[in-house]
Amino acid sequence: MDSKQLFTELVHRLQRYDDSMVLHAVIQQQADVTELRTSATRIALDFLGNRVQKKQVQRALDRLTDMGLLQVQAHPNYRTHITVDREAVQALLRTPVSDYLPGLNSDSFPFLDDLNARRKAESGVLPAGWGWPSPTLSEPRKDDSVEAKPEPPAPIKHH
Repeated sequence: MDSKQLFTELVHRLQRYDDSMVLHAVIQQQADVTELRTSATRIALDFLGNRVQKKQVQRALDRLTDMGLLQVQAHPNYRTHITVDREAVQALLRTPVSDYLPGLNSDSFPFLDDLNARRKAESGVLPAGWGWPSPTLSEPRKDDSVEAKPEPPAPIKHH
């Protein structure tokens, strides 16, 4: 399972886009391994690109805590300490959902075929902002390390 598949699975099981975004973001920050010290504002702005407002993040944290997926310790005027209950999230992902839900089956259909053909024809490079969370970076050139150094300027002769 990759990051996109995980997010799709979370959306279908939680049935709330903002809850899924927040849970996915804190899992990406490895809050299932170590306690994440952050704030709702930082989650909203830095982790979610301001796609979810601070109040929505706070409500999502409350709902996810009520479901047993997170442990949250709020410290007033300071950071919130968040830990993901890995076992609870894995149990959530094991709950069955219909294979007919969007994004869960790998069937191709004419719209996708056309879209993929057009993208491939456009030089194989993704446009800026296409994809999630960001477009892939190009690999560094192999000849960068052996690049010729420019010669120093000739000394100035004073008469």
